[in-house]
Amino acid sequence: ARTYGALRCFFGFLSREQLIPQNPFMLVEKPRMEHKLIHPLSLDQARLLLSAPNQKRFIGQRLWTIMVLIMDSGLRLAEVLSLRTDRINFEGNALRVMGKGNKEREVPFGPPSKPALWNYVLRRGEIPGQDLLFVNQYGDRLCRRWVDRAFKLLGEKVGIKGVRVSPHTLRHTVATQYIIN
Repeated sequence: ARTYGALRCFFGFLSREQLIPQNPFMLVEKPRMEHKLIHPLSLDQARLLLSAPNQKRFIGQRLWTIMVLIMDSGLRLAEVLSLRTDRINFEGNALRVMGKGNKEREVPFGPPSKPALWNYVLRRGEIPGQDLLFVNQYGDRLCRRWVDRAFKLLGEKVGIKGVRVSPHTLRHTVATQYIIN
């Protein structure tokens, strides 16, 4: 599919520059991509994953809070990482998040997330000029790839096999459990 896209783009350029009469790739059918199913974690695997981070260290507590928040609310990782401290309503148990397509929505969170968020916010403290909730050690936005890698390493650490361990898999697990229950 990448080769097809590169060649179509290249021949489109040649055609626009009038170096060839027409783009021959306009007649070539785009190859179909194989879509793999995302298998959710079992409840035991999810419990194992949640027990893995060392919450005595700040990095472990931050990762655990992210996991609890995804498991409790079903948020996308991008929504979690862009969450701002002033968008948390502890009295109303709700978060205002910016979703896909820059659509703002209010997402409720349950009893597991409230103490996790509260303890994380207290430990994180105030960072001048930074209102993002989840930040790295330099006070900058937390990197999505770091979170993906941390999930994968935790999955390996606790011995989860046969399922890709990622924030998106956790989101699928939440959706599956919601439908089952």
